[in-house]
Amino acid sequence: RIDPVSLGIVSLFASVAVANSVSGLSGKAAGCKWPNDVLVGGKKISGILCESVISGNVVESVIVGIGLNVNQRKFRNGLAARSTSLLLETGSAHDLSAALATLLGDLEALYHPAGPDWPGTVVAEWTRRSVILGSWVEVSAGPRTITGIARSVTPSGALCIETDGRIVEVTAGDVHLV
Repeated sequence: RIDPVSLGIVSLFASVAVANSVSGLSGKAAGCKWPNDVLVGGKKISGILCESVISGNVVESVIVGIGLNVNQRKFRNGLAARSTSLLLETGSAHDLSAALATLLGDLEALYHPAGPDWPGTVVAEWTRRSVILGSWVEVSAGPRTITGIARSVTPSGALCIETDGRIVEVTAGDVHLV
């Protein structure tokens, strides 16, 4: 059960679980980039998309799609400079079933304590793994662009950016380090 206003926490939850899996499978530090990317060594190894079904003020369901680069050796169209895979990070191929089992286990482990403190747990873990907090960022949010220092995320999953001496909460957008 989740309030529609708090749906942003689901992407953070999934990215923390994926980062935990990637670290466990690769032995390397995996970081989270708001709102839905996981990076290793500054390169994207995973992306997450969430779709929800809302009826009135009730979230009926949330579908979490996770793309994890497991055994890719090459990336097309200039993506090689900013993408990686478990194979490229470890030098060996990974069993897809074992990687999936690890990911599902990490999702379950982080989801299991879902309750009143669950958003706080997710935010704390995401903050620990963040690759953008404290950095200058540019966020493209629809027709507007916000530039400032990424300061924190809220319990609902919004990114707080300090710009012009004030904090702006962003609920969706593309983030780029400046």
